[in-house]
Formats: sequence, structure tokens, C-alpha cells
Amino acid sequence: MIIITQQDSFKITMEGFSYLLAFFNINKESTFVMELTGCYHLLLYHFLLNQSRTAYIINPSFIKQYKNANTLRKTKTDPLDAHLISQYANRLDVQLEGMRSSLETKSKILFRSRVAKTKTRLKSNLSLSFPEMFNFNVYIDSMLNFLSVYGCYD
Repeated sequence: MIIITQQDSFKITMEGFSYLLAFFNINKESTFVMELTGCYHLLLYHFLLNQSRTAYIINPSFIKQYKNANTLRKTKTDPLDAHLISQYANRLDVQLEGMRSSLETKSKILFRSRVAKTKTRLKSNLSLSFPEMFNFNVYIDSMLNFLSVYGCYD
């Protein structure tokens, strides 16, 4: 069992994720379990799935309930949380398998929502800078290249 904490940090990039797998010499059969953390866990989760790794995301409320039932300690640190997540995941009664499909669906919804917000923001900015561009599809490569070169109307 390898527990990765803040002291064993890596960048949240593809290179950082590759470093994680190489540095700890993690084999293909390893299972990754992480706590749901806003949106920060999604990149690693999808990277691991794309590398044909087994990965699960656990709701923090499950970890908190497990902690309250098993310890009176109020201390909260990254290393302690990592050990707690590992202990929770290693329990025989924990059903991790069913979590994957709903999380993949949720992450796809989150991604689509962010893309939609980005497109709305781009259209809003274009209405101020290049109002005549609304006659064109601004999401094709040539238009996006144009906008990256000529960011404003000057």
C-alpha cells in the first residue's frame, strides 16, 4: 500500500501524473482511491482511467462518517486523511465498483458546463470587441486563430 500525501507532491499536469506513476513504481494492478475535492481530483482520475488504471473517488462525507465512528481524534492533516481514506477503502464492506459510472457522468456534466460558460464568456467579450463576428461561427480553428492574434479591435 502506498499512501501519497502533500510531502509526496506532484504537479497537476500530465507530466506530474506520469511522474507519480514512475516515482512510486506503481504497477498496473494498483487501485487508486481519492477523496472528491472540488474539481481538482478530476484530472488525475481521468488520467488514471485513460492509463487503464483502476481509480475511485470517494465522497468526503463517507470518510468523515468513518472517521467519527473509528476515532475521537479531531486532528485533520493531509497525511492523516490519506491514511484514513486508505483504511476506509480497504474495508471489506466498502462497495467501490458502483461509484465509477455516476462519477464519470458527473465529470462529463461538469466539463460540458464549463465549456458552455467559456463559450458564453467568449461571445460576451466578442460582442464588445468584434460585434460583426456574430455572423460567423467563431469556434472553428481559423476564427480562434484570428482571435488569438488580434485580441481586440484596435
